[in-house]
Amino acid sequence: MNIRSVYPCFLLALVLIGNCALAQAPSITYTPSTSVLTINTAFSLSPVNAGGAVATLAYGPAASLGGASLANPWGMGIDPSGNIYVTNYNAANQNASSISKYNSAGVYQGTYGTTANLSQPTGITFDASGNGYVLNYNRTNNGLGNDHGNGYVDQYNAAGVFQSTVVSGLGTANGIASDASNNLYVAQGSYNNGANTASQYNTSGAIAFSIATGHTTNPVAVAVDGSYNIYVLDNTNQTVTKYSSTGVYLSTVVSGLSNPNAISVDGAGNIYIGDSGTHTVTVYSPAGAVITTIAGLTDPRGLVTDSKGDLYISDYTNNTVTKSLPVGGYFISGPLPTGLSFSSLTGIISGTPTVPFTARNYTITAYNASGSSSTTITLSCPPNLSIPAISYNPPINVFTIGTLVSLSPVNTGGTPLSYSISATLPAGLSFNTSTGVISGTPSAKATATIFTVTATDAAGSGTANVSIACVVDNFWTGNSNKNGDWTDKKTGAPIAYL
Repeated sequence: MNIRSVYPCFLLALVLIGNCALAQAPSITYTPSTSVLTINTAFSLSPVNAGGAVATLAYGPAASLGGASLANPWGMGIDPSGNIYVTNYNAANQNASSISKYNSAGVYQGTYGTTANLSQPTGITFDASGNGYVLNYNRTNNGLGNDHGNGYVDQYNAAGVFQSTVVSGLGTANGIASDASNNLYVAQGSYNNGANTASQYNTSGAIAFSIATGHTTNPVAVAVDGSYNIYVLDNTNQTVTKYSSTGVYLSTVVSGLSNPNAISVDGAGNIYIGDSGTHTVTVYSPAGAVITTIAGLTDPRGLVTDSKGDLYISDYTNNTVTKSLPVGGYFISGPLPTGLSFSSLTGIISGTPTVPFTARNYTITAYNASGSSSTTITLSCPPNLSIPAISYNPPINVFTIGTLVSLSPVNTGGTPLSYSISATLPAGLSFNTSTGVISGTPSAKATATIFTVTATDAAGSGTANVSIACVVDNFWTGNSNKNGDWTDKKTGAPIAYL
């Protein structure tokens, strides 16, 4: 055999094998896949990747979604089933506004809502039951020398049937969002007597609060993260300001924008900004650092990401909706409970849960240029439980026949779910198995008896002893429960206790 002829083939094989290894998609798992967390206790869960390395968060080329007749597409939303919606503002004819619906694969499904109720819609969001909330700009001249919005929010059921107008009397309102507790958030500017703020409403339209003033000039969009922090996009100040769940200003996380009109926050807390001045969508970390930028747009007005990280963008001027697939990064299917965070760079879930929550499933997807890998984990955090620690004060009781009494337990442990008592109480007294209260009016003499009361919760049981005797109207002269230690109040004569 000619060694010289074999050697090049051997080198080629090594190169091909190496290229195959480099072109491998990720293959991620989390161990354990089910975790029970403890309130106020630090937690961390990291992925194990047996495939190709996960690349830095980035997006591939955009593809336009077909099928719909778009007219100045603006706001975008996603329902609990993963369907995508875009509002058609239709600047030329506000009476012909519409909402286009796509399924989770990006295939056009027709229109949503009732055209008669729409008037230049600029935003749409959904609650956990699939009800839709549409923000209508409703361009109107209020006699103030301008022609700007007179906004309102309509509610539709999951089938897209109009239900009611839940918020009205807004000024120039462009942005709407919702949180995991079904609260609504509306951003409105100052034109047409607008409040120049972002406000939280319940789904019936009752206002809860508005954000603190002094840090925004012209709010045009709003988003909420998994910890209920509020992000307000300011088109005049060219900034994104962050507020607490109660509307208190926290920080300015992004600045130096150029005519921004769209904002979204994904499950990892990354902030997506559609900037019409630079014709881009830029993804920022929760701290405001640039992660990646999507170029080639004209006027991005709406943004939404799905559970896999797919990015949908509405381009107002180009009359397009595009879909971009991730080619790097980790994505999680929904926001984590308060106190926990997810890293799109490492896939690590970490933090300290501060509130209990029932079991929740999360799908995590990792990407590189060769493909993706998904896995599902389950997290729960039950309430911190301790057994009840009860006592009765006083522990020794002598009740008078014919006199109403009530004796309640004192508990310094876990909250009891039920109470029980070891024996039947003297005649006229009763025991409440829900509260542990001993009450009633004794009707007959009873010797001192020790009763054991048991209080039970999910963590276990605690007990307490209480002594009860029932006597005629008298006073006690001794220190023991023996005959001769009691005197009748009326005659002063010693009486038999037993």
